[in-house]
This record gives sequence, C-alpha cells and structure tokens, in this order.
Amino acid sequence: MVISPDEFKKRWGEPLVEVNENLISEVPLSEKDRSFLLNAGLPEAAAPSLSFNLFNKDLKRIYEIWGGPSDYSDEEKTN
Repeated sequence: MVISPDEFKKRWGEPLVEVNENLISEVPLSEKDRSFLLNAGLPEAAAPSLSFNLFNKDLKRIYEIWGGPSDYSDEEKTN
C-alpha cells in the first residue's frame, strides 16, 4: 500500500522541501511519482548523508556535481 502525500508529510513530522515543477519537468518520472513529489516534497535530509535542502536552487546531473564527465557515455548523461 502506497501512502498519500498528505500522509507522508504527517508521518515525516518535519518540514519538507517543496519541489519546483520546472526543475523536474525533464526528469524521467512516472506521472504518479511526479505528482507525489510535487504534493509531498522531499525531506531536507536523510541519514546518513543525503540532502535536499538546496534542491530547488539548481537541479544538476550527477556528473556536474561529482565531475568526471569523461567517465560517462553520452547515453548515460541523458538518462
């Protein structure tokens, strides 16, 4: 059973980061997942070191953050 965005917010118990629809418009998500993110949001952080507190500032691809674009094929960069 999948919980609703409202139930997720209630259970999380801490403020959630709102997701900007424009930033995820090209992210390959199902409509169900996209709707959940837009309605529920994301936690500011999750253990051990996952953070979404700057999520709406600028959504970057992993190779833009961690460098090494030559380590990835063009196909991997677009997926």
